[in-house]
Amino acid sequence: MLTRQGIWWWTHIWPRPGGEGDGWSGSGANPWHLDATTDSVLFLTNESNQPARVGLSITAENVHYYLTSLELAPYETRAIDIRQLRDAQVADFKGNVIPANATDGSVNWVRIDDVPMSGRLLVIRRGQGTVSSYDCCSCVCPLSFTTVTVTPSPSFDTLAGGTTACTCTAEYYSCNSTPYYYDETVGASWGSSDTSVATMDGSVNGQVDAVAAGSATIQAAYSGDQWYYYSPQARCVSNLIHATGSNTANVDSLVFTITSGGAPNDPNGVVARQPFNLKIQAKSPTGVVPDTGFNDANVSFSLQNINTSVGESAPSSVNFSSGSTSASVTAVQASGLTNSTRTIVVSANATGTVFFFQVYMNVFATDEGNVGGKTACGYIIPANAQIVALPYSGNPDPLCGVQVLVENGTAQQQVPVEDAGPWCPHSVATTSNPCVCANDNCWQGTAVPYAATNPCSSNGAGIDLGDGTYSTVRGGTNGPVDWKFP
Repeated sequence: MLTRQGIWWWTHIWPRPGGEGDGWSGSGANPWHLDATTDSVLFLTNESNQPARVGLSITAENVHYYLTSLELAPYETRAIDIRQLRDAQVADFKGNVIPANATDGSVNWVRIDDVPMSGRLLVIRRGQGTVSSYDCCSCVCPLSFTTVTVTPSPSFDTLAGGTTACTCTAEYYSCNSTPYYYDETVGASWGSSDTSVATMDGSVNGQVDAVAAGSATIQAAYSGDQWYYYSPQARCVSNLIHATGSNTANVDSLVFTITSGGAPNDPNGVVARQPFNLKIQAKSPTGVVPDTGFNDANVSFSLQNINTSVGESAPSSVNFSSGSTSASVTAVQASGLTNSTRTIVVSANATGTVFFFQVYMNVFATDEGNVGGKTACGYIIPANAQIVALPYSGNPDPLCGVQVLVENGTAQQQVPVEDAGPWCPHSVATTSNPCVCANDNCWQGTAVPYAATNPCSSNGAGIDLGDGTYSTVRGGTNGPVDWKFP
């Protein structure tokens, strides 16, 4: 049995004694054929008790299509349906596919490991029987390893916190100088030139974990046999060849810009319950914005601690094209009793992929007044007081002395909380305040003050301003303001 290399031709197949056959072709003959009534199936058999790797190429219309992960278990016979490979239109590692309308072509296979194998091509003509040929030996020895390439090549762009699967493909040559390829990603040794930028995942060969913005060289090393025929002993011998391949991991950071729906006077501020558009651009390690080479789909996007029950919304992923993408987001709640910062994470929670923004509450403001009076914080209100009151109190009151930024258009002032009000909290209805309500930290809820939707209040106010702040921000009139904790 000839067990080295197979080249099949579907025409002019003649049986030989013993039932086996050799194939040959005249000018213009084609190795395999497909039509409405004809199929071609390649059968490969590993005749050893060791796993066997195989280099295999299918050629049609001057396109070479490679299978790079064909390995047969001991004594396994594998059927490879040419029609299925053609119709699947799955690209090989070079991006090639068998032309969808191809009806003829050639099949070549060569063993990579020094084990006995046999091959047979069946051309099945339904209603007319089958035609087959065994492989014809042209190379005595297995494929010879030469070098490796690492893809994506020569570089790839990713985001800090992201992962990229790299592949190490070994190049082999037959004795006829015909190239074959095999995926040696698992068997290669991987490394990164700068682990502060990118590291290799210890559990998944070839997986690059991006750490921080910058560039790093990703290298794969592999050793394989280079075979030659030693005629004095009539046998194949080999030398072990070492080769390395590499590419470059360019880890981008992100630039965030609120392009519409943002808060006045604050490029990183938004107003609760109002949708805003967030533009996101990839920034290359060299500082180019946008990095037009960065294209990635289904990149994770997360508004941290999102509360959809109060109307908060954000996409779960975004698609980058030429280094840019955008997302429509609605935030409602501040992040804490005294903190208005919210967080958006794109790709992963890593430096350069996190956007912090401030959520402003839009409420109706009224005048505190009550000069000389004592507040819930024990503060004696002076004339022209620069303070605010929020509808929250306690013992001790956690808001007393906390700074608040109040804005009305371009008018703004930062002042401390020195009282509770305007309407809440209040436990007993009175003529001046008929509301009965608990603490109303609406900025952690719906962003709508209790008084704004309850008929007990006369103006629906959600904040009181001291006389001085009232004059500076509102010009001495009641009306809406935006406020946040700085």
